[in-house]
Amino acid sequence: MKNIILIRHGESLGQVAKARGRSRKHPDLLDCFITQKGIGQASQLKDSIQNIDLVCTSPLTRAITTCALAFGNIADQELEEEGATITTPFICHPDLAEVGSSIPENMGRPIKKVLKDIKRTLPYCEEISCLDKIDFSLLPKSWPDIGKPKSLTNHSLMNFLEWLNSRPETNIVVVCHYNVIIRLLNRAVNFVENCSPILCTMNEDDLTLHLVQTKNVNFN
Repeated sequence: MKNIILIRHGESLGQVAKARGRSRKHPDLLDCFITQKGIGQASQLKDSIQNIDLVCTSPLTRAITTCALAFGNIADQELEEEGATITTPFICHPDLAEVGSSIPENMGRPIKKVLKDIKRTLPYCEEISCLDKIDFSLLPKSWPDIGKPKSLTNHSLMNFLEWLNSRPETNIVVVCHYNVIIRLLNRAVNFVENCSPILCTMNEDDLTLHLVQTKNVNFN
């Protein structure tokens, strides 16, 4: 059995666009960043979850940033302890990208540009050094197909779950998005808060996720 903690990224600029008098379809929100509040939300996750074997992230900026701020210290600590070895893999999976209506925040960008922007925006955060340790090899050469947000289908989610099931790790963190989490849990939750961990288990026979708890979440 695999234990999985699902985490929605920190509050994004797209989420607050309407409250700030901007259209959510404004082109400046293309694969947008997280807000200052979102940075705080992600940073508060640091050291809150123990015994992590694998960290997975969506390829969108708000998820990668959240992943780095929340769990980047793991990579730093392991480099200090092991020398040049990181024992906890950080892997980006394309099927974790958000979907929904055709809004700019759900449209991907070239990963090199994403990483450059994160480093430029958060130069004071030591945790972002883990960005160079994330494995992006699963992204297709065609990524990103700008202007065409992918459709969230059972097929794409099953691809992710099959891949996850093939991994040797047991305690896994997945940093992704609202709609992805809702669908992964088969609508077992009505709302997903930013940076509020959700613990579930995966049935390895039918690859379904089962909700365990949404408060005081951690791996045993």
